[in-house]
Amino acid sequence: MTALALMGFWGSAQEIIFYENFNIPENLGDWRLFDRDRDGENWNVVQGSDGFTAYAGWDGDAGHMVGSFAYNLNPGQNAPLDVDDLVVSPAIDIPADGKSKLSFKIGVTTSDMSDITYQLYIVEEGTKFDPFSTPVDEENFNGQSAAKTKEIDLSAYKGKKVRFYWRHYKTFFQFVLLLDEVKVVKEENLSTQELSAEKFAIYPNPVTETLHIGGQGKIKHYDIHNNVGQLVLTGSTKEIDVKALPQGIYFLTLVDGDNVKQTLKFIKK
Repeated sequence: MTALALMGFWGSAQEIIFYENFNIPENLGDWRLFDRDRDGENWNVVQGSDGFTAYAGWDGDAGHMVGSFAYNLNPGQNAPLDVDDLVVSPAIDIPADGKSKLSFKIGVTTSDMSDITYQLYIVEEGTKFDPFSTPVDEENFNGQSAAKTKEIDLSAYKGKKVRFYWRHYKTFFQFVLLLDEVKVVKEENLSTQELSAEKFAIYPNPVTETLHIGGQGKIKHYDIHNNVGQLVLTGSTKEIDVKALPQGIYFLTLVDGDNVKQTLKFIKK
């Protein structure tokens, strides 16, 4: 343990409330897609390639993201599009305490045909989306050529259930707008002991049947939450049967004998 930890130094850590990287493309869960311009084209899951997205800060061949095109690339249908499409997150409970924020990657891959505009709206569950309201964030990516990480303070939504609406809008005859790595986190004050504790590792990851917990520490308790924050499993063993869990992203929070927490992400195939 470091001297700072012995002195009881305090810092900040994060609790993950929601996370989505679209890397299980066949399962979008409660994500919603709206073709507002009714042209038959909409947001959809896309996979990049090293030459297409990786150099611009996206996952490339290693992963997926959602994209909205402003040009119809279908054979025999090539034509410019005047885009107005929405991709909407599942409903997410924003904690009533602490400081929460939304972060995500959004942007383009090339400065050619990049006169693309996005808008972000945050709408309370049960409230109708109003396209004429003022967006929380808006940006035009003209001349840019890379992913951009955005962070949005959620203090105004404490204790509320909300959905995030990303709108591809004010775009005509351009290339593609991409969205990835959507995350909601709550910042917490934790001691340096907790911040630096990495006693455990998990394998295999991704997992299909049994998740193993490696490390010398003793497990007092664990919780597993899905990517919308629902508790799905609890226990205290170092071998966890996850066969019954649906495919998706999960977060394993381990508590050791000293009540130190460590959270690890895994993918259930």
